Amino acid sequence: MAVKNSPKEKIKQRVVPVDTLNKYRAKIDSLADQVKVVMDQVREERVMKDAEMQVAKASNMLDYKDEIINRPRRTWFQTTKERKMSKDASGKEYVGVSSKSRK
Repeated sequence: MAVKNSPKEKIKQRVVPVDTLNKYRAKIDSLADQVKVVMDQVREERVMKDAEMQVAKASNMLDYKDEIINRPRRTWFQTTKERKMSKDASGKEYVGVSSKSRK
């Protein structure tokens, strides 16, 4: 196993006894089943949470259908054309400022 602390220093090598490696490998292997169980539980909880959110959303859609339908449509304060013109103007303004600051 090589350990490198920084590019300026030499690489230091450590020798780890094989029996120590085997001991920790066995410990890791023994925990693999428990880790799999926990990961499965987390996945199931996430699926349940998503399902609950969908149920709540559907319930709200049914309960408040009239209110949702009667809401006014969202309107933008600028049309697409106005946004483009504003963007172009600010771009030109930025180019003008940046070229003046370079001189």
